[in-house]
Amino acid sequence: MINEMEWACCMCEDPPTHFLPGYNSVGMTFEIKHLAAARLGDACVAKARILEISGNKLNFEVEVRCGDKLIGQGTHKRAVIQMPTPPPK
Repeated sequence: MINEMEWACCMCEDPPTHFLPGYNSVGMTFEIKHLAAARLGDACVAKARILEISGNKLNFEVEVRCGDKLIGQGTHKRAVIQMPTPPPK
């Protein structure tokens, strides 16, 4: 569930930083509540919404639903970073 929430946040970035050459975002904190269970094989949908952008910090609201049932919700913070250049060979 957390992996899906994180991916939803990455796709919510505008533009997604993993598509920008030399940049990516990294998770900083997760505060979530796991509210209900989903059965193996159930289709679940993760959604993210940007709450705040402060410099290179992104604050998201996240949730996962299985049908109409809310199974997880919370917040996630990410930082946009410039990837280090690999040393020459």
